[in-house]
Amino acid sequence: MKTDETVIANLQTTCAVLSHMKEQFTIHKLALCSMDLDWLAHRVHCWHKKASHHERIFIKRLLYYGADPEFVCGSVKKLDDVESVLNDCLSMSASALAQFTSFRKQAWEALADYTTDRYEHVIEDMEKISFKAQRELNLINDLGQPGYVGARLEDGK
Repeated sequence: MKTDETVIANLQTTCAVLSHMKEQFTIHKLALCSMDLDWLAHRVHCWHKKASHHERIFIKRLLYYGADPEFVCGSVKKLDDVESVLNDCLSMSASALAQFTSFRKQAWEALADYTTDRYEHVIEDMEKISFKAQRELNLINDLGQPGYVGARLEDGK
């Protein structure tokens, strides 16, 4: 099956973004575990699983169209505090959300097929990640980092 070259390029970019997010979430999870914030590390691990799941789906879309997956993950970085980690998660998900929304529209205009549905699912997950990261950042802003950690430990979350 063939499609517009723009859609193929967007799928390649989508795979690169999701691959980078997946690897960065892994680094964030390990950093949070080293800070003894296992409950937040678990949440970030769930985000990692979502990125990995969507990456596999978009690689399958590339293969369906007869294109070879040709993307680069990009470099990852370790951050040393919970606020920086959450800000990075928010930044990655918000950026991906904007890109994927644009890609979904372009895919629809090129060929209204299953690809647009796949973008809908990843957009929904990026919205959830953005919302949850922003919620945690709001708590940090209200309580400060030590107060946030203490409050979340009491919650068992």
